[in-house]
Amino acid sequence: MSDAIPRPVGPPLVPSLAQVQADRSLLDRLPVDALLALRREIGHLGVDVDMALTVRQMAPAPAQPAEADRYLTVGQVAERTGLSPSHLYELARVNGHPNVPNRGHRKFPTPGFTPWPRRGGRGRP
Repeated sequence: MSDAIPRPVGPPLVPSLAQVQADRSLLDRLPVDALLALRREIGHLGVDVDMALTVRQMAPAPAQPAEADRYLTVGQVAERTGLSPSHLYELARVNGHPNVPNRGHRKFPTPGFTPWPRRGGRGRP
């Protein structure tokens, strides 16, 4: 038995990306096979990041807010404006301020609602 079979060499010990970033001089001390392995890992990471970005870009748009989030109750409008609830009901009835019935109450659509400036003690326009 004259020819000895070479023993397989294990994979090179490759530092993590965090270790290389913390100490860039590691690159100067690594053997070529370790540098190639590190480069391969970086390539795989780049592909993984690209895939994550693609998935995020293709994801459906976030759902519209629930109806409760798109409308303000009379109490919420009163709190924001300083107007009394009875005055808000009157505005809705007389002036036709946009509102929708909701279980015997009224709600004001948030997009159409602009807080009135507060004046004096009651905040009436």
